[in-house]
Amino acid sequence: MTTEAAKEHFTNYTEYAKTLRTWLVAYGIGAPVLFVTNPTVAKQVKESGFGSYIVYLFMAGVALQIMIALINKWAAWHMYFGEENSEYKAGSGYKKWEWVNSQTRLDLALDALSIAAFVVATVWVLRVLLA
Repeated sequence: MTTEAAKEHFTNYTEYAKTLRTWLVAYGIGAPVLFVTNPTVAKQVKESGFGSYIVYLFMAGVALQIMIALINKWAAWHMYFGEENSEYKAGSGYKKWEWVNSQTRLDLALDALSIAAFVVATVWVLRVLLA
């Protein structure tokens, strides 16, 4: 049985997780849009030779966030379905998704990779602009 304190901690965790994912996706989409819509910045980035790498890094960061959101979505569905269906809960499909659901390292790794991609892309843009 889940305690009230555990529920409060989980609620706190989910709020932070949603907020972080929202910020990461917004930054991963917003930063390139900002660079592209400024003709001077767009020209400098394009002429730098790093333009495609910068775009790919931003796309990779967003793709990683979408990937972890999809994984978490499906894990949550399987956990829900298992709670509603004891026969399914006893099966191997549920057990696999239960394991995935417990892998916080997966979230941490994909978040860290997203942030790293955004940092590298941003540093490259700043180096181009400040050169």
